[in-house]
Amino acid sequence: MHEFVTVERTGGDLVKWSWHFWYDSHVLWLNRYHEFQRPDKRHKFRVAQTYQRCDARGSTIQKAEDVVLPADVTKEAVAKFCEGITVKRWAERR
Repeated sequence: MHEFVTVERTGGDLVKWSWHFWYDSHVLWLNRYHEFQRPDKRHKFRVAQTYQRCDARGSTIQKAEDVVLPADVTKEAVAKFCEGITVKRWAERR
């Protein structure tokens, strides 16, 4: 089973962050991370830093250990993943 979870945060009007997690083999893995910034409200957000597990060449952060990952973000990712779990009987599998 593969499940994807996204957690987003904003830091005022000029910075926002996005963490993408991937569930496989009973582990919630950090799959992608993006930090977006803009100089003022009149401009669009641009990618300032990025980490991608599968595409290291396109990443500005090379190691997953270097990604800023607050504890509340991991707790929210686990909670979002748990929201998607449903319990059904075998006869109701469709």
